Amino acid sequence: MHDRSSEAPGAAGRDRRAERGEATRAKLVRAARELFAKRGYADVGTSEVVERAGVTRGALQHHFPRKKDLFRAVYEQAELEIVEATAAQLSTEHDPMDLLT
Repeated sequence: MHDRSSEAPGAAGRDRRAERGEATRAKLVRAARELFAKRGYADVGTSEVVERAGVTRGALQHHFPRKKDLFRAVYEQAELEIVEATAAQLSTEHDPMDLLT
């Protein structure tokens, strides 16, 4: 367990707020990804994303001031997942050229 006795007062509260903020951001990205995949970016309103994520409009605006910022986060997450999956696959092969055949 982490000993917080040497940290400044309020550090634990900041850590919890940061964790909640990260969780809220993840909910928004997950909800947007599902909706964008199903209906496309142009046909999804931010109110739908907020409702699906179960957060407030203010939370959305805090993390993603514009809808395109939310789309960028969805794209970056998908890109990261592809890179990680590719790296994992490559790490199991002795010769990466074997993957091409």
